[in-house]
Amino acid sequence: PLSEITERLRHDGHPPLYYFLLHFWMDVFGSGDGTVRAMSGIISLLGVPLCFQISRYFEHDRERQVQLGTTISLAYLLSPFVLRFGSETRMYSLVVVLVLAGMVLFERSIREPTLGRLAGIAAISGALLWTHYWAIWLLLALGGLCMIGAIRARRSHDRDHSNAYIRIALAMV
Repeated sequence: PLSEITERLRHDGHPPLYYFLLHFWMDVFGSGDGTVRAMSGIISLLGVPLCFQISRYFEHDRERQVQLGTTISLAYLLSPFVLRFGSETRMYSLVVVLVLAGMVLFERSIREPTLGRLAGIAAISGALLWTHYWAIWLLLALGGLCMIGAIRARRSHDRDHSNAYIRIALAMV
């Protein structure tokens, strides 16, 4: 039951977001072993378009973007970690996809920190913390890198990028 998830997780040591999602998944699709594991598999598949999107930041030629996106997406799909996490009834596939989505929003926010993108970063940061406690280390590291980026941009008289880094850091907080 939904009301017991938090108490049971005290013994597991993980935040509840994945298990709340799993509860609703089981209400809709059932509680068979394959059905329960399928949620992590589907979450893992959501990483493919995110990998493809990330590849666009490394290549500007459209044809080469497709080649690179295909390569990165296949490498993601064939990764032993993605294959294993996609078959476990644990939160790891959700962490991976949230990080990938955060990468997409982070890069877009550096170029243009719109309110929607910053809200997305805030939501993903919160979701990461509600999915796995170790996400705090990632967020702290990114916050520190944002501050370094802001200082470096300010020193080179690039106030737009400096302000973008500061806004991203504030959104993560």
